[in-house]
Amino acid sequence: MRHFILASHSTFAEGIYGSVKLIVGEQERVTILNGYVEQGEDFKKRVKELMNTFNQQDEIIVITDILGGSVNNEFMKYLKREKFYLLTGMNLPMLIELFIQGEQEKDTKKLLENVTKIGSESVLFCNSLFSESDEEDF
Repeated sequence: MRHFILASHSTFAEGIYGSVKLIVGEQERVTILNGYVEQGEDFKKRVKELMNTFNQQDEIIVITDILGGSVNNEFMKYLKREKFYLLTGMNLPMLIELFIQGEQEKDTKKLLENVTKIGSESVLFCNSLFSESDEEDF
C-alpha cells in the first residue's frame, strides 16, 4: 500500500495540502506533519512514531519543504528503508502531479522522476517569459 507524508516547518504542509484538495480532491493515505508549531515539541520523536505506524511492506513517499532543513534531515535517516522515497522542494504542481499520476503509475521511481521534473519546471521568472510587446496583450 502506498502512503504519502507531507512534512514541513510550521503549517506549510497543511496549507499546500488544502490547495491540493481544492484542485484534485481529498486523497487517501495522506499524513500531514507540521513541524515546530508548538514550542518545545520533540519533532524527532514525532517522525519516529509516525514511521513506526507503517508496515515494512508499505510504500512511503515523503515530500518535505526544503533540502537540508531539520524536517528533511529527520526523514533522511530512513533512506535505507525498503520502499521509502524522499522528495524535497515541495510545491503545488509537484503535488498535483503526484496525486493525479499516482493513481495510474505503479512504477514508483518513474512516478517520482516525473513529479520532480514537473515540480522543477514550474519554477519560472515570469518577467523573462514575455517580451514588452507580449505584455501589451495582458
